[in-house]
Amino acid sequence: MITKFDIENIKKLDKTEVEELGNDDLTQIISYLNNRQIEKVGTMSLYDSILGYIDIMELLEENNIIENIQSGNEKKLIMDNYKKLMETVKNIDEKIKKKIDDIERVRVLRTSLNNLSNDLEPYLVEVSYVEEIVDYYLTKNLAEKELKNENLDQRQLSKLLIDITNYVTEDIKDYYIFNEKISTIIGMLPFRITKERFFEIIENSLNRSLSNVSKPYIDYEIKNYKKTFNGSMESSYGIAYDDYFRRVQELKYEELKGMDLDELSKISQKTKELYSEMEELNSIMKNMGILTNKLMAVFLINSNIDNFEIDENILAKWGECLKSDKSGSIELRKTINKELSILQKDIFETNELLEKVSYEAVDRPDLIDEKLNDELLLTKKVLSYYNDFSFLREDILLYDGFDSIEIVEKNYLDELLNNFTQYLNRNISTMTNLERKIRMRRLLSSMEFPFEKPEDFMDYIQVSLDPRITSKEEILVSMKSLYYLINMDELYED
Repeated sequence: MITKFDIENIKKLDKTEVEELGNDDLTQIISYLNNRQIEKVGTMSLYDSILGYIDIMELLEENNIIENIQSGNEKKLIMDNYKKLMETVKNIDEKIKKKIDDIERVRVLRTSLNNLSNDLEPYLVEVSYVEEIVDYYLTKNLAEKELKNENLDQRQLSKLLIDITNYVTEDIKDYYIFNEKISTIIGMLPFRITKERFFEIIENSLNRSLSNVSKPYIDYEIKNYKKTFNGSMESSYGIAYDDYFRRVQELKYEELKGMDLDELSKISQKTKELYSEMEELNSIMKNMGILTNKLMAVFLINSNIDNFEIDENILAKWGECLKSDKSGSIELRKTINKELSILQKDIFETNELLEKVSYEAVDRPDLIDEKLNDELLLTKKVLSYYNDFSFLREDILLYDGFDSIEIVEKNYLDELLNNFTQYLNRNISTMTNLERKIRMRRLLSSMEFPFEKPEDFMDYIQVSLDPRITSKEEILVSMKSLYYLINMDELYED
């Protein structure tokens, strides 16, 4: 039996020694490592909260993002959330020392910011479609003038297919990069598949990705795909952010088809400026949302453990920073980043040791008692908040596909996908040919591995670049874009 649990003793254990440990020793080691890990995460969350405060303050000093909002209700809500959030961080050292539980207050702020961000996103979706359509007409006009004398033959197309195949397959073992490359390529290609084939691909893709998850998660994913396809069908569209609604609608009703290059360039500039303005606001709200994540981690840990490590030197500098100019924040940022680097190495080491003993724990089904289970669940919850950089809705953030949540029945999924297809079809029937192609292409590119087999993906590329159905100029533009993507990636790797 080990009489003293510390990192050095646990490091010395080899595989055989771990296997020979009694249940009590193994349980105590797991508990010790888990508590050590969560203490470090708590300290990191505290430091990240301070850095988050500084980042938000500096962003708002650079421009008046919140002050410039013209929608009164949303402006007031965002400003109220901002003030409450900043006040919480200002007094965080006192709250930790006095064991003040601010979990519910921070959760309310998080929910409000999440709703405000979600209500803004449909406008970003719609203005981005306007931007894409304007860019299409601009590119088409330029291509017809500059590329009309350029040659295109089958050799060039065959070489492109080989180059794309090599580009994509070099990352076939990296799930995220491989999927990202496929999505990016789909988004660059002319859309040339039938509506029926499009629906078939969408349904098959969603069937593969959603067949082993719960109803709430499926509903959440389908809602996001609907928003991706048509933001104007969201319930908040036209209700929240009335000023953005008016400005987006004005752009959507511009008659673009007959415009010359100068007119299109002006609309393009106007569209980009509006998108940038909304994106800056959404970014600030997400930054505040991520700050609430760090605070949730701080208060969850502070309410459940006794040993919350606080560096008094950093807290003293934090107090000085609040009273000083930007130079104080620069010095504090350097100090905190140095400490975070040390803590990250410590956590990595602890995780490695936890993995070493956890392999043995898996083979002992009765090992984890109620107390240890509660400790592990707390760590899991804390890490969900701490690692959430997308600012997800809370019920989805805390959802675990491996929990004992009832997996969706096939009939439910089939019905939902059928309803989704009908939704897409209804929307498509009201759109111009160009608009539906652009929206269908974006939805397809947002799918997780939309093509079941590699040859299906290559067939899609060949059809998209078939000179019999796509103009020479459009093919040449796509080829140049694709080679730019491939060459830029190669430069980046070098």
